[in-house]
Amino acid sequence: MSKLYDVISRLEEVAAQDEQEPVFILAGDETVNKKNRSPWLRIVLLALALVVLGGIAVALTAWWQNWFTRDTSPTIPPTNQAKVSQSTTPPISVEQPVIPPPPVPAQEETTPVSPEQPAVTVTSGNTESLTALVAPQPALTSVDVANQDAIVMNLENIINDLKKHPSSIQVEITRHPSGGSATVYIHELEIAEAITDEEIFDEPSPLPTQRLAALADDKAKVSRWLHQAELYRHEGEWEGAITLYRKVWETSKDPNVANNLAAALMEIDRPEEALEILKAGSIAAPEDRDIRLNLSIIQQMLSRK
Repeated sequence: MSKLYDVISRLEEVAAQDEQEPVFILAGDETVNKKNRSPWLRIVLLALALVVLGGIAVALTAWWQNWFTRDTSPTIPPTNQAKVSQSTTPPISVEQPVIPPPPVPAQEETTPVSPEQPAVTVTSGNTESLTALVAPQPALTSVDVANQDAIVMNLENIINDLKKHPSSIQVEITRHPSGGSATVYIHELEIAEAITDEEIFDEPSPLPTQRLAALADDKAKVSRWLHQAELYRHEGEWEGAITLYRKVWETSKDPNVANNLAAALMEIDRPEEALEILKAGSIAAPEDRDIRLNLSIIQQMLSRK
C-alpha cells in the first residue's frame, strides 16, 4: 500500500513540474514560447485585414460611380424655383366645342343575280354590310300534300278531344304561304281548377301527359314498396312486410302480391285476414291456380279448428 502511495505522489510531482516549466523550441537563433504562437490569432488578423480592404474597395466604387453619374446641370436657388415653375407652365386655353361629322347615309347594296339563286337586297348602315341568299324551296308532290292533310286531320282530332275537356283552348291552324307543312299554334291552354254542378263529367280526366306521369310515379312507388317488403320478409320482420305488401296489393291488385301477403299473415298466425286477402285475389284473378290452392288450404285449416 505504501509503495502505491509513493508511486502516485511521484507522478503528481512530475505533472506539477511539467505545468510550471515552459516548452521552448528553436526558431533560427531565437527561442520562442510555444504557447504564444496560437493559430487563432493569425485567423483574427487575417479577417481584420479582409474587412479593411473590403471597406476601401466599396468606398472607391461609390466614388467612381458618383464621378460619372453626377448632375452637371446648374442648380437653381430655392427662391427662384417657384419663378421658374410659374414661367414654364403653359397658358390655359379655352377648349372649342367639337362638331361631330355628319352621319354617313345608308347605302343599298345589291348582290349579283345568279340563274340559280334569287338576289335579296339588304340595307347596310355604318356598322356592317350583310348579304343574304334564299335557297329555292323544292316543289311539293301529291304524296307530301296527302301526308300534310293526314297530319292536319290528326291534329284537329286531338284538338276536338281537348275541347271536350273542361278547359279554355284557343287554336289557330294555318298553312305555310309557300305550301309547306301545316303548323298548329295553341296560344292558350288553361285547365279549369274547379268544376261546377252544371258540367257533364263529375270529375275531369287528366290530360294524357299527366296520366302517364301519374302512372310512372305510381309504378316507381310500387317497385320501392315491393323491394322493401321482400327485404323485411327475408329478415323476418313480418309486420313491416305485411304493411308494404298491403299497400302494393291495394295499388296494383297483383295476385302474386296477394299470395305473399297471405303467406306473411299466416306466419304470425292471422289466417282469417289471409283468407279475406285470398278471396279478394280470387275475384281479381279467378284463373290464378296458386290463389285457389292457397284459399282451399286455409279454408280446410279453419274448418278443422
